This record gives sequence, structure tokens and C-alpha cells, in this order.
Amino acid sequence: MTFIHKVKNILHTTNGFICVITAFLMLVITFSNLSSLSRHYYTHYKIRVSLIDCCISQKNDMAFILMIIPIFLFIIQIASKNDLRTEKVLRRYSRKRIWINQVIKSEIIVFIFSMYYLIISLFAGSLYSSSFINWDSEKSLYFIVNKATTNISFTAALTFFFIFCLLSLSGISLLFLILQWFIKNKVLSWVIMTALLCLEIFYPQLSVTVNRASLSYENCFTAEMYVNMLITFILCCLTIIIGLYFSKYKEFIDDVQS
Repeated sequence: MTFIHKVKNILHTTNGFICVITAFLMLVITFSNLSSLSRHYYTHYKIRVSLIDCCISQKNDMAFILMIIPIFLFIIQIASKNDLRTEKVLRRYSRKRIWINQVIKSEIIVFIFSMYYLIISLFAGSLYSSSFINWDSEKSLYFIVNKATTNISFTAALTFFFIFCLLSLSGISLLFLILQWFIKNKVLSWVIMTALLCLEIFYPQLSVTVNRASLSYENCFTAEMYVNMLITFILCCLTIIIGLYFSKYKEFIDDVQS
């Protein structure tokens, strides 16, 4: 199945109305977040935020963990809800192949979700920012945090923002898939994910994916940033391998009935 066909299948599974509501909610959250960011720094520091500041806020703000990620996981759940129920699929595919197909589907959703998040961040951010990037000026958020300036390009910073969106959403979606596969009670899997997200908020030093895979003013283009990228990527790969290995123990409807 080609990439286009997989995308069409995902859109068909998730329902167009749900996709529209999701897109609208993300847009509302984005405008609310960036409006608050712009107003706060102009009121207290007389500083106009740049477009890259808006993008960083979009990834690092608490709204990303409390609102955007739950919406994203809800889409993942809807898109994969029938994969383990259809008897035709269960007879045709092995457990490992079903797991691989779900991983591929989740990564396609990650890419689409991250791309849309990037687009609305740039769109909304352009309305609240005064420049693409102003980190070479003392009147910038970068200078407020680091007491120094830098000549990092907007393109480079934006590229890493997108990469970190991909990595953090990939990590959290794979963890969610593992829970959905091996915990029959879907409510319990959501409770566990909520606990992990709370851990990301209150204990960022223990972060698994979301805060670890993040572009910040402190670690921007430092060794720490690249190490965190590598760790998150390795964790994603390990999660896929673990799911692949333990997928043979998954009980399906046919197994229970027999």
C-alpha cells in the first residue's frame, strides 16, 4: 500500500468531522497560547517576540502536553481502533505484521500532525511576531534567558523545531500503542498516559520523550540538544522492537473465543 493510500485509509478511519474538529481545536489553542506569550513579554519586558519564539513556545508550553498531546493520542486511538477487531485482518496477518502496520500508521499520523502544527504555528505566530528571529539582539527572549546573543539562522532553528515535534510525538504515540496493545482496559491505558504526561510537567528532569525532545533557549544547538535527540530516537526504536517481540503474546478475539 502506497503512502497516499495509507493516508486516505487513515482519513477514512478517523472520520472527516473529527479531523475538522481536531484542526479547529488546535488552531484555537495555538492562537490562545501565542496571544498570551506576546502580551506577557511586551507588558513585562517591552519585547516583541519573534516567529521562532512562537514556535518554541508552541512546543515547550504546558498547553502542548495538556491539550495538544491528548488530542493527538485520541486521533491515534480512533485511527487504530479497528485494527485488532476485524476477523478478516486477524486471519490474514500475523501479530508482528499487525504491530508493524500500526507503527507505520502512527508514524504517518505523527508526520501529518507535526506538519499541520508547524503550519498553524507559523500562521498564528506571524500575526504576533515582529521578525523571523531576533536572537542577535539584546531585546529578545534569547537574551533574557542566556544573557547573550547568537547568530543562529531561522531556517536551522525551525528545522529542529519540526524534528523535535516528530520525535516527541513519535515517542509518545509508540508508548500509547504499547499500552493499547497489552492493556485490555482502555481507560487504564489513558490513566497511565495521563500519569506520564503529569510526570513530564512536574518532573521535567525525568522526562521520557516530550520535554527531552525539545528545543529550548538553554540547549539550542548545544551538545545536550543533540544527545537528547539521540536518546529519544533510541527510545523510539527500542519501543518498536519491544512491541515487535512481545506482539506474539497478544490475545485476539479469535484466541479468546477458541
